[in-house]
Amino acid sequence: MAESLTEPKKHLGLDTDWTSAVVAVVAFFICGFLGVATSWITLRGTFKASSPSWWTPLFAGSIIYTGISISDKLFKTAAFFFAIGPLSRMILWLLRASTETRWINEIFVRWIDAALYFGVCAYLVLWFGSKIRHV
Repeated sequence: MAESLTEPKKHLGLDTDWTSAVVAVVAFFICGFLGVATSWITLRGTFKASSPSWWTPLFAGSIIYTGISISDKLFKTAAFFFAIGPLSRMILWLLRASTETRWINEIFVRWIDAALYFGVCAYLVLWFGSKIRHV
């Protein structure tokens, strides 16, 4: 009985610096909020099929450049999935697709974005699980 009282308690330790942990927590909450908001707007909101603006090719190009420059396959895949939205808007606009087709594309792209946001949240949970240890 006396041995159990003198035994030191185990504490949780994090195998990373505190700035990375804080950035990961903030990113988790931001991606969680974006995933819930995107799903809510897609299910409950009304939206229109918008035409691409002048920044759409710049945005698509920057996402593709980021995807090419990243060496990690998981982040590269996520970047290319994020590029589906602006690229599909530009392609449908160039092909003069109907408003209904662009509207369906908008719904499809929003569901892809929501899945990616929730995927980032799941990845951050797994990342924290790999960094936590008992001290």
